[in-house]
Amino acid sequence: PSLLPPDPVGVVVIGLDESRDAFGKIETYDLITHMNGIQISSIADLAAQLEGAEFGDEHVLTVIRNVDGTFTTLQFTITLS
Repeated sequence: PSLLPPDPVGVVVIGLDESRDAFGKIETYDLITHMNGIQISSIADLAAQLEGAEFGDEHVLTVIRNVDGTFTTLQFTITLS
């Protein structure tokens, strides 16, 4: 079974820092498709959304995750830390 949906568009999570708020929400191999409602198709898109961001800011991430063989869209609010 594939970890990613067919023809994925987004940024794949390849690791997480256990000391950050995203840990326990976002998982390895999640596909980030949107941040704050803006489509994400590259690392540059993510960087643009974080430009000027400060610790304590909240951002909404939309991800696609393989849950028991079914690709599921999930949304999380992450606080920058």
